[in-house]
Amino acid sequence: MAMETSNILRKPLIRANTISHHADFTTLPWASAILNAPTSYLRTDWARSSNHRNSDSLFSRTFKNSDALRAYTTITSIFPGGEKEFLCLVSLGEDLCGHHDILHGGMVLTLLDEVCGAAVEAASFTAYLNATFKKPVRTPGVVLCRSRVVKKERRKVFVNGTVENGMGTVLASAEGLFVRVVTEAKL
Repeated sequence: MAMETSNILRKPLIRANTISHHADFTTLPWASAILNAPTSYLRTDWARSSNHRNSDSLFSRTFKNSDALRAYTTITSIFPGGEKEFLCLVSLGEDLCGHHDILHGGMVLTLLDEVCGAAVEAASFTAYLNATFKKPVRTPGVVLCRSRVVKKERRKVFVNGTVENGMGTVLASAEGLFVRVVTEAKL
């Protein structure tokens, strides 16, 4: 398995094309292309598979079933020069709809919050997330969520994110401010 390290993530990076992925992703040419890109690395620190009862439970337990969040893979794309983009491939079932075959707007915002928070690369809280809904997110189906850090000011991290279909059409976008958690110094 190809391993590299990242100073920011401080964890080994695993190329996304070195493990098997959910069939919802591998059967779609556009999703498979993302997984097989030489710039794509799995986010092992953002797996949303916590065993803790009150941590990461929304994605790891509450929504995780074949009728809601069927599959979820988070990727960091690292480009020459070190620029990063954070990606989430999400396979959506039919039980997250607000209208017939349309993902609930609150769930769209939750996906944007999730991918934008991933870009912070540290424990953080959402200060604000301003979203624009452009087109319906159809279900069932697979979407791509993207985010990039726009600016950092001490503990503040400004992020832009999108939810897209497989053809590159932006269905929703957001700009947000995340505040990194300060950990107390140990004596």
